[in-house]
Amino acid sequence: RISAIEAEKMKIRDGSLLDQDKIIKTQSLIGEKEKEISSKILKDILLARSYELANVIFKILKEKDYLKLLGAGIVLTGGGGTLKGLVELFEAFFQKPCKLGFPRRFCKMDSSLIDPKFSTALGLLLEETSKNHKIYKEIWFFNKFKTKMKEFFLDIF
Repeated sequence: RISAIEAEKMKIRDGSLLDQDKIIKTQSLIGEKEKEISSKILKDILLARSYELANVIFKILKEKDYLKLLGAGIVLTGGGGTLKGLVELFEAFFQKPCKLGFPRRFCKMDSSLIDPKFSTALGLLLEETSKNHKIYKEIWFFNKFKTKMKEFFLDIF
């Protein structure tokens, strides 16, 4: 057995849905020696989880009647999307074009953030910034309107 943290590290470092033939060394639970596993075992586990994910997504899209809206294809985002072979698996599963999405640079964003694993966080940040910008514009407009009305009535009276 290995810890969930070690499994995640192994997935990121060595995970692939493509055929490989190598031995992966990993830390086991506390007190046990380092373990070695075949990359084929890791691939089989990741492949099963990837098909499971594709099936769940397919069912949700079908329930919501969104499958017909996938004409242009699918964009995978998030760190999981970088798993080697996942784009190809989704293309075969959905019979649609599929690509890995990267966040767009905004403001003076560091180039290290242009990575799919930051897509969600950056998208939420942009959404919140956009909402706040609209609120500030509305407040500014209201204050400007109030000032103009005040000046207008002061001129009359």
